[in-house]
Amino acid sequence: MNTSRTKTAGRVAGSIGLTALAVLPFAYFAVGTGWNAYFTTQAVLGGLLLAAYLWTNRAEARGLLSGRGTLYLVSSVTSSVVLLAAVAGLNFLAVRSKVEVDLTRAGIYTLSEDSRKTAEALPGNVEILAFYATESPEYAFLETLVSLYQRHTDHIHLRAVDGAKEPLLAEKYKVREQSGRVVLVLGDRFEKIDELSEAAVTNALLRLSRGESRRIYFVVGHGESSLDDGKTDRGLAALKESLENEGYEPKSLALLRLPAIPEDAAALVLPGPQAPLLPPEIAVLQDYLDKGGRAVFLLDAGVDAGLDPLLERYAIGADDTLVIDAKGQLAQVYGPAVPAVLRYAKHPITDSFDLATIYPTVRSLSPLNVQGIDRPLPLALTGETSWAETEWTVQPVGYDDGEKRGPLPVALLQKAVRPAGTYSKEMRLVVFGDADFVGQRWLGELGNRDFFLNTLAWTAERFDRITIRPKSRAASRLIFLSDDEATLLRVATIDLLPLLLAALGIAVWTVRRNQ
Repeated sequence: MNTSRTKTAGRVAGSIGLTALAVLPFAYFAVGTGWNAYFTTQAVLGGLLLAAYLWTNRAEARGLLSGRGTLYLVSSVTSSVVLLAAVAGLNFLAVRSKVEVDLTRAGIYTLSEDSRKTAEALPGNVEILAFYATESPEYAFLETLVSLYQRHTDHIHLRAVDGAKEPLLAEKYKVREQSGRVVLVLGDRFEKIDELSEAAVTNALLRLSRGESRRIYFVVGHGESSLDDGKTDRGLAALKESLENEGYEPKSLALLRLPAIPEDAAALVLPGPQAPLLPPEIAVLQDYLDKGGRAVFLLDAGVDAGLDPLLERYAIGADDTLVIDAKGQLAQVYGPAVPAVLRYAKHPITDSFDLATIYPTVRSLSPLNVQGIDRPLPLALTGETSWAETEWTVQPVGYDDGEKRGPLPVALLQKAVRPAGTYSKEMRLVVFGDADFVGQRWLGELGNRDFFLNTLAWTAERFDRITIRPKSRAASRLIFLSDDEATLLRVATIDLLPLLLAALGIAVWTVRRNQ
């Protein structure tokens, strides 16, 4: 090997080794986990690299203290130490500082609007009992999550509970090792959660705050989507779970079995009938609305539900059409019969709502002029490139003269004062031209869930539930680190990474100096 190159390599190794030894004290205090195998390895390697320099540059080493090389070496080491000290110091201050900025793409360390509003509106103190050991990763995650809520309220308190030491408490809340090990308590009410997530905690807080649930009746008997169906695309099992999390009590209701809608109905949902309702059933619905009832009708394209006369009383027309948007953004993904809606009327339902909604095979609706009642509000409209196809069974479809062009209403809202109403003093009715958008297949797409739940909240006068709810974020997956993994992460970010950058700089400087 060339002697000059050997000496240069030795100088690089010595500079890096000396730097590695010099930064050890800073890394030790900045990482804060005590002496570990990583520091031992760094000390040994630093010593070996320094020894390599002394072996390959023996003559230079002897005259180091008296030559110009001393100045260069001291300068190099000093600059490296200062740089690493600054990095370590900034990391130390970042750990100790109370100022936090969420830089994650999905905002996983920031509560959603819904969670903040829920925390701020708590009616009393909520104690969160965590049946985990305080040193467990589950408790550490929950502690971090609860701290986000505590930024917005003083009513939430977290306590770790040892089930072995407090067996009566564990028995009171039926806590088992397998599930339900987190209990939220408000007064004499409590809720258990199985999942450690923001959505689970917020939903539990909502149920506690609301106290008693409000019943939402879903009409059955005409081929409507079922609340218990979690397998087919039209099934409403996911919607049922969402409603229960909102504090509602969804129940099925057969109109033919009752002379009137139960008075405890917060709202009524007609979820896509596939056969016409009978005259006695329509009479029950009309009586309900005339007495201040609250309802959401979901009407599928191509299905005659026998509701046209009833809807016309409230200035709503259900067109016998299918909305087509061949140039829409979703046409290449789902086909032209699945239009997206990005345009909404100004209304409490849509305040701060900026999400798109998707409607597979939706019919257009028409506001009518009816004497004695206001025109309904077009709540959601399709894009300008859409049209209302009247002969969609004939393929291929295309726009024909006389067919309505977009924007087309696919959701109409109507209300009317009912001073002597039995159910309320104001009738509220929202009609959608599609039922599939709240089924198993489409409920979780974009803003479908939030838009329907907001609509139902306005209908049932639960204005606190008109919001954007926390999502299940891919980046929020719960990953627990062992103590060794956490230590490695700290050492890598505070010590090894800055050291590597400094080593590269020293190597480049040393090589150029000796050329």
